Amino acid sequence: MADKKSNTMELDAILAESRTRRTGSPAPSNAPKRNGANPRQSAPRPTAPRRNLNEDFIVVDDGRADAPRPNGPSRRAPHPDDRYDYDAPKPKKKKKTGLIVTLCIVGIILIAALGAFALYMFSGSGTGPESTFSDNVYVNGKSLKDLTMEEAKTLMKTVENDLAAGIKVDVKAGDKSYHYTKDDFKYSFDTEAVLNEAKQYSEEKGIKTEDKNYEIKMTVDDSTCKDLVTKIAADVKQDAKDAKVTDFDPDADSMFTISAESKGATLDETTSLNALSTFIKNGNIAGTVDATVKEVEPEITADYLKKNITKLSEFSTTSTNNSNGNENMRVSLAACNGSIIEPGETWSFNDHTGNSNLESNGYKPAGVIVEGRSETGVGGGICQSSTTIYNACILCGMDVVERECHYYKSVYVDAGRDATVDYGNIDLKVNNPFKYQLFMKCWMDGTQLNCEIYGLENPKFDDIEINTSSPTYFGNGYKVTTTRTYLKDGSEVDSDDLPSSTYYTSAPSSGSSGNSGGGSGNSGGGDSGGNEDSGGGEEAPAQEAPAQEAPAEQPAANGGGAGEQAPQ
Repeated sequence: MADKKSNTMELDAILAESRTRRTGSPAPSNAPKRNGANPRQSAPRPTAPRRNLNEDFIVVDDGRADAPRPNGPSRRAPHPDDRYDYDAPKPKKKKKTGLIVTLCIVGIILIAALGAFALYMFSGSGTGPESTFSDNVYVNGKSLKDLTMEEAKTLMKTVENDLAAGIKVDVKAGDKSYHYTKDDFKYSFDTEAVLNEAKQYSEEKGIKTEDKNYEIKMTVDDSTCKDLVTKIAADVKQDAKDAKVTDFDPDADSMFTISAESKGATLDETTSLNALSTFIKNGNIAGTVDATVKEVEPEITADYLKKNITKLSEFSTTSTNNSNGNENMRVSLAACNGSIIEPGETWSFNDHTGNSNLESNGYKPAGVIVEGRSETGVGGGICQSSTTIYNACILCGMDVVERECHYYKSVYVDAGRDATVDYGNIDLKVNNPFKYQLFMKCWMDGTQLNCEIYGLENPKFDDIEINTSSPTYFGNGYKVTTTRTYLKDGSEVDSDDLPSSTYYTSAPSSGSSGNSGGGSGNSGGGDSGGNEDSGGGEEAPAQEAPAQEAPAEQPAANGGGAGEQAPQ
């Protein structure tokens, strides 16, 4: 028993010395005795068995220490007291960890509460898509109090309509004015951006409490301006009007009555578009914009006409007809006298003379050629009038639309230069190809038939020559071609072909018909001893024959030379 107690005391001394070496402090002098003491009451319980390979002893379950082993590490047997660590009081550490956990939980709760409070304060009266604006936010003077975003957008439609209604733009172009409203422009609004900004301010009401007003702005698309300017230009455009002859009286001292010229107008689209676009881009939606209108000067003035209208061509023939035939010539020339031929207009002999087969129109019976035979008919002789006019027209440069020659060659004009007519069947038609008016003066002086053409000179040529080819004979007739040559300062600048002519030297045989011309320009009827036809005969088939001498021709009474032509 004494040995056991001695061993226990020795073990306690060893433990105390070991603690001193590890901690640097001696064991308490009042440490409880190991014999009979409860380990749970005398020392803190270790968290786990501790194994120290550097120690030279082993703690055993009976409180004794084994002797050091000379070789290898020490070993110890399990002992209930081996669970206790006398140098680390574990109960105190457990209490500190619990306090930290408690503080963390409280902190999390406080943070969550503060977050919820802040969310409430900064979101108006609630959260989510149905949150509303605070009572201190306005847009264009309208309160958004308690409105959701969608409700605010609906309210802003009235603001947009009010802004658009303010578009009132007047464009002044010369003496005209054009008024435009919202229906004439494309425009847009920054409503969504403004509401988003207002919403953000509303959510900050916990910080900012003063009232805040935002303004929606309207932007007008200036691309619309181009369409508007194009329409204005079409309306403003006014062609300049040249001075022109409104009345032509060849028998008056002053033959021409001239209307004054007038200026035109055109919109300067580039300048006008720039003015309107700049006005819109600067944010203006109401006001007046001045468009630029330019005057267009006429090419021909009244003074110019008075100084430059001149005689372009003339032609004369001499009648060998009887009194009735001469009267028919006079009546038909008087009907054509004073004709004004507008640019591009086609002039018709029959339209001016009327029905020359009616005595009620002033025409008398006279000699005519019908199907190559001499007869008497109303209106005989008027073909010399149409021939005289035809030559004056081709000498001033007019285009030939319709012309046919006689059955026989006429004695009063060269071959290829006659023009027969028959009301309702054959006509003489010429066209004015120039930019300016032409004027026709016709009269009969005794037995001389006269025609003059007036107008403005053409700068492209100053003279015209008419040339007829030598005859090409066949059977009982022959054919000629006629060419017109344009001259400038004596040199040829252009030429064209006039209608060709086919003539016969004898009447058609029994059962055949006279020549009515066809595509070559031939027509029925002709000159026989000075008698003219007023009715066309039928075309006779041309029979080829060896060339023969043409009948002797009488010189044509040609009082007109090559004339000048109006500018094109």
